[in-house]
Amino acid sequence: MRPTSSAPYAGRYVSNNMKYHRFNDYAVENVDGPFYTIDIGSDCGCLLPEAEAPTLLKTTNDPRDQTYFYRQPETKEEIENAIEAINICPIHDIRYGGRDPEIIKLIEPSQTDYKILKNGKLKLKLISTRYDT
Repeated sequence: MRPTSSAPYAGRYVSNNMKYHRFNDYAVENVDGPFYTIDIGSDCGCLLPEAEAPTLLKTTNDPRDQTYFYRQPETKEEIENAIEAINICPIHDIRYGGRDPEIIKLIEPSQTDYKILKNGKLKLKLISTRYDT
């Protein structure tokens, strides 16, 4: 994908050169990129994240009602919407696997794949649960 905006965040996470992490339990419906959802078998169906980021998130039409990213954010506004969707999710199945510390700081610690150490370096978490913060 190519950035469609000249905003400071545009294209930062859509480049093929950007490295990001995903835990193995991600929903297969997600498009490639650092924002993704975990397949927990059955979503709660609240639709709160989809309301925060309707241009990025959809729900499957199967018994799982799985939320997934059908496109990655490209603009600053879309990144902000994705962050809000992560933070509002009541069951914590939406994650950020990117390495941008400015984005990580804005997301609930349980919802990122990396944590920022005191020395400013990033450390990959070992598990994808909210208990590894």
